[in-house]
Amino acid sequence: MAQRVLFTYKNPDSTENLNSRFARIIANGPYSGLLCKATATPSLFVDITAGDALTIEGVKIEESTNILSAVEIAPGHATRSRIDLICLYHKYVQGETIPQGNYASYVVVQGQVPSDDITAPVTPALPSIYHMPLCEVHVPAGALFITDTMLRNMARVPTTMGLADYMAEAMYYAWGNFAYYGWDVTQLGETNLNVSPGKGLLCGRVNTSESDSIVTGLRFSSYLRPAADPHTAELYQVGQNLTLLEQPDFPTRLAITITTTTASVAGKIYVTGENELRNQIVDHEVLVSQAANETKTYFTDAYFAEVYLEGIDAGELVNPGHNTYIKIQDAPINLVLAVGTPTGIPIFRTELNPAYKPKCNEMILAKAYTDEDSIILLDDLVINPLAEWEDNFTPMCDGVRKTFYASANAVPDTDSLWLDGTRLFHDPTDLWTETHGKGYKVAGREVILGPSVPAPDSNTILRFRYKRLG
Repeated sequence: MAQRVLFTYKNPDSTENLNSRFARIIANGPYSGLLCKATATPSLFVDITAGDALTIEGVKIEESTNILSAVEIAPGHATRSRIDLICLYHKYVQGETIPQGNYASYVVVQGQVPSDDITAPVTPALPSIYHMPLCEVHVPAGALFITDTMLRNMARVPTTMGLADYMAEAMYYAWGNFAYYGWDVTQLGETNLNVSPGKGLLCGRVNTSESDSIVTGLRFSSYLRPAADPHTAELYQVGQNLTLLEQPDFPTRLAITITTTTASVAGKIYVTGENELRNQIVDHEVLVSQAANETKTYFTDAYFAEVYLEGIDAGELVNPGHNTYIKIQDAPINLVLAVGTPTGIPIFRTELNPAYKPKCNEMILAKAYTDEDSIILLDDLVINPLAEWEDNFTPMCDGVRKTFYASANAVPDTDSLWLDGTRLFHDPTDLWTETHGKGYKVAGREVILGPSVPAPDSNTILRFRYKRLG
């Protein structure tokens, strides 16, 4: 095989020598633009947009403006179609040239018309290595002008940034967002959170934080006041109208604090309204059981964006001759998100909507639940690649309940429910026909057992597995 040295002392044409050192190391072809388009007024001519390309000899060609009517296509055959090629042609001319070098031109390589009506036309071969194909022109029989539907532009060679975009997109769709290490969320005092240094993939791009990040601005609960006297700061008694005049201004769990006096209480409070997806919730149950002279707080499993007029029924707690007081507050969920940036340094922020769907470059790291002035619970989520999330419903099994709430929305078709090690199947129908009532349904975060499934009691192990949406 003949050997060629791409650098020689006092080369007579240093430009050709320089071009040769780039040729075939960097891919030749059009890199951006140079797209073929039909002319504004229908004709057999084709416009070519501004752009740039690298020839097989390593020469860069730049077009700073659109080239109108750059090439002309021959009219279509009377009865048969054919395929032409529009090419950029450039062959480096050695020696002294005009200052801009020898120009590239745009040519049409006309395809052969098939010899019969059943043979499909084929793309013509390139006449030389100096012809760079830009576009196939599929010329139908009888064509007297060119339309954009006849033009099939070839793929452009991606630049470094373009290639990074392709790779990032492929990584995101294959793996999703995840952390290699770090980004653990811990509580910092009463009202702040801390995110440890770490590295993760956000929308297919690596983002790295090298120091602790403090998350402030968490939302805390505000008092939901009774309609009778919205300015009172006093608790109100069971038996009063429990309509809430002040509605939550974001979807939230409700914290219901019960204070008993001379007698114990047991029963359920029923809440009716709309959840974070604006779906109606009718008589959501909150089980209450406590002794006399005691104060306890109970939380709704559902999130409420609205509580209907007279939508709270605490009638079961009425105990004639004994006072029982109720205080209702927001119990906000603060989603902690890592947000990827082009600089590769992430931003950490909070989001108050539990139904929030993270964008491509966002990932939920944790959930912080708050009361009126402090963080009361922090849920640091699993953020490993392809991690399956599991909610343990066992503590909620009481022999009565048949509706449970997952901690997040599930990615469609990734969920499974396991009762004492036996898998129940998801029933997508309205009438429980798919599982004959022996399965379960999912509505947002709500997991509902079928009518033929006994309400699991305290001896039951009930687990819900899924991939989190966000």
